[in-house]
This record gives sequence, structure tokens and C-alpha cells, in this order.
Amino acid sequence: MLALEALLAEAEGIVFDCDGTLLDNVELYRQAWADGFASTGIGLDRHWHAQRSGLSESVLIDAFEREYGVTVDRQAVVRRMRQTYLEGLDQLRELTPVTAIARRFYGRKPLAVASGGSRQIVLASLRRLGLHDLFDGVVTFDDAGIAKPRPELFLQAARCLALPAPQCLVFEDSPQGIEAGRRAGMTVVDVAQLLSVALPAAVGVAGHLR
Repeated sequence: MLALEALLAEAEGIVFDCDGTLLDNVELYRQAWADGFASTGIGLDRHWHAQRSGLSESVLIDAFEREYGVTVDRQAVVRRMRQTYLEGLDQLRELTPVTAIARRFYGRKPLAVASGGSRQIVLASLRRLGLHDLFDGVVTFDDAGIAKPRPELFLQAARCLALPAPQCLVFEDSPQGIEAGRRAGMTVVDVAQLLSVALPAAVGVAGHLR
């Protein structure tokens, strides 16, 4: 298994997922989705959401409807969810083992974000933490229209960087995101391996390839 330093040195560009990779925002999203689904009278189970926290909005709503046998007003649910999320932006925190890599390579390699989230939330989150200007491109579900694990988000990010997809290194946290990066032909680092150790030790550890 190649060391992370070797992967970083070899990559022509780096693509980052956003939620759960650059941002510690799973709990904020859980609160937001709980508010969004409140009109159904069904409480959002914490464990259920944790298993699906990397899903795009439409995919998560599909899963909710299947799980509970309901049909929801999607526009109303999403509108309320986004409102709650944006009202809670002060809760956002960086996942510093990952954002440190973005800051380190800013201006040295082309960098992009490829997120299954909405453009509204992704841009607001990155700007809130002063991360937006690190990236040469930000691709969201609104831009690609196709959720992970399909590879389109990552392929579009590579095009933003004017690089062939196999020359890009991806940082991802979710199973569907890891699969999407692999299907795009990119090398993928599972950020769980970075988050399990302190940053000084993480710089030299092995990336977990999928």
C-alpha cells in the first residue's frame, strides 16, 4: 500500500468530498433532516441517519419513504431542512486532518470539491469556514444531477481541473463516494484513516485505497 505522501506527490490534482470529509457537519445535517421530516410525524432515528449521512437529498428522501412507507412533500421537506441547516452554520467545524491537506496544496496543485450536497449548502458551508477560495472548482449535485456512487461528480470535477480523471487523488468518507471515485478511475483515500490519528502522524500514514 502506497504511503499518503507518495499518493499526494504523484497526483496532478486533488478532489475532496465536502460533508464528512472537509466538514464535521453530520450532526447539523441530522438536526436539519429531523426538522425537514417533522411534518410526517416520524422522528428521525439517529442510527438510521448516520448510516445514510453521505446521501444526496433526493436519495435520502427515497430511502426515508421506503423505510416508513410514506410519501412526503419533497419541496417542503428540502426547504425546511436547508433552512435549519443554514441557520445552524455556527455549529460547523473543519475536519482539520483533511483541510490541512487542502491548505498545504493550495496554489501548488489544482484542487476541487465534488459533493453530492446542494450547491446552496455546500457553498455556504465552505464560505463560512473560509475554505471556498482554496478550490479551483466546486461541483455539487445541482451541477451534475447524478448522485454518487455514479462517477459523474468526480468526472466533472476532473474536467474543472482540466485533468484526466486517473491523475486525480480523491478524499472521501462515504461508501458510495469511495465507489464513485473508484468508478471514475481515480485513486481514493478513505478519510477515516486520517481522522483516526493526529495530523502530524497522519501525513505519513498509508491511505486506505478502495
